[in-house]
Amino acid sequence: MFLRPRHPIPGCLGNDQRRDHRHQRCHQPPALGKHAPRFRGQCFPRAENPDHLHEDARRFVEIIAKQSKRLHAIIEDLLALSRLEQDQEHTELVLAEEKISQPLRRAIETCGPKAAEKKISLELDAPDDLSANLNSPLLEQAITNLVVNAIKYSEEGSRVIIRAGQRDAETIAIEVQDFGVGVCAHHLPRLFERFYRSDAARNRKVGGTGLGLAIVKHIVQAHGGEVGVTSEVGKGTTFTILLYKENHDENTNTT
Repeated sequence: MFLRPRHPIPGCLGNDQRRDHRHQRCHQPPALGKHAPRFRGQCFPRAENPDHLHEDARRFVEIIAKQSKRLHAIIEDLLALSRLEQDQEHTELVLAEEKISQPLRRAIETCGPKAAEKKISLELDAPDDLSANLNSPLLEQAITNLVVNAIKYSEEGSRVIIRAGQRDAETIAIEVQDFGVGVCAHHLPRLFERFYRSDAARNRKVGGTGLGLAIVKHIVQAHGGEVGVTSEVGKGTTFTILLYKENHDENTNTT
């Protein structure tokens, strides 16, 4: 199943009513985002010095600090979505030719500590000579989101594979594959919706903002590409990004 650019799915991210609702909620978020780190800073020192707090007080401070951090992450992701949508509506994405392996390596480096916590190996399979016109920071963010998602749903000691290759003369494919819990087929069409949680996510009580895959979708579509997902319960999930040379040339500016 792939999501194509400029063809919104009813009830998904392309829905104008949902987008308007989110814009209303994002109208003043910079102030909230500015104060959240300071609030966490007031909470964490107390949480890190338990001797200064009563047991109940320490527990509540830790809860407040954790939720404050999550709120800040949601605000940042909402702002990122808002910027992506506004850029898609009013400006063309500026691309530059770069080796595909470079943003993939940076994404793996970013996710390394989180993977190490679960003893998950991150494996890169991408030729060094494969290049494309792309917005490197945005593609890196998309891959980072997919790898973080894969780590969440993988068991300790598992692995995540990040692949890239030339599918044909006009298409480059990037895959992020995990061997985790997998997703039921009826959830797949909705995975890229904002805040959507599959049964696996709810049952495992994973963290995150619920916006990571929505951001991936917008980044890929800004490149004129497609993003899809296949999964089998108990065996794992593979997200695939397709980038097209023709769409790049027609819909984006290159430097």
